[in-house]
Amino acid sequence: RAVAYVAGAAPNRLGTLADGRALVEQLLGTSDLSKAPERWRHPLFASVALALVQEVANRRLFSVVRERKQLTYDANFRFSEHERVHGGWYLVSVTASPANADKALEACKETVRALASTAPPTADNLDAARRVLINRHLAELTSNKYWCEQLTGTMMDALPAKTLGGLRDYAKLAESVTVKDLQVILKALATDDSTIHTCVGTSGVVSEGEPAAEDLAPPVEEFHGSTPVGMPSRRGR
Repeated sequence: RAVAYVAGAAPNRLGTLADGRALVEQLLGTSDLSKAPERWRHPLFASVALALVQEVANRRLFSVVRERKQLTYDANFRFSEHERVHGGWYLVSVTASPANADKALEACKETVRALASTAPPTADNLDAARRVLINRHLAELTSNKYWCEQLTGTMMDALPAKTLGGLRDYAKLAESVTVKDLQVILKALATDDSTIHTCVGTSGVVSEGEPAAEDLAPPVEEFHGSTPVGMPSRRGR
């Protein structure tokens, strides 16, 4: 088996960049938020918008890398989830046979770049992601764990953007995000070869003429995402 990773710079979970600026400030090109759309001025707009970007990216990876190119059964895109540290990253992980690992890596890179350029999210992509996000939020409201996670830090001076309004307005915020919002956020992510990090790790090899593990595996139900996988150690670039 093999696993490939692609990582690049991104805001943290609350939309703070590595230089301390808010994501909205970068998108506007100014710290004067009075010029921003009303939805952008909500303290947790960036958090909700990034969650939508993550859902859209996962679905696109599934569609391209698994269904169209048939290189994997599982490709996953996720943002780092810390809130206090300035800046964060996105991480794409994809499992494949050793023979297909490099192809799967390149397919993931191309898919993420296309989202920010030649094949941006569509209205249908956003609608599907929004339904998933809102339904998940409403279901999680019955969980004490979810409440604790959402309330942690709401009284801290270090997290001024994290307020109770995030819980109250979550569905409303998700409904307000537009396709254009997702497109400009995707363009703000680091996706060029000079700004990303990639690596491939293998736990074995496929002999010439031997079918890859994916060719022998039974069909699986459609599933977007995966559990975190340990970092590879065999080879990197």
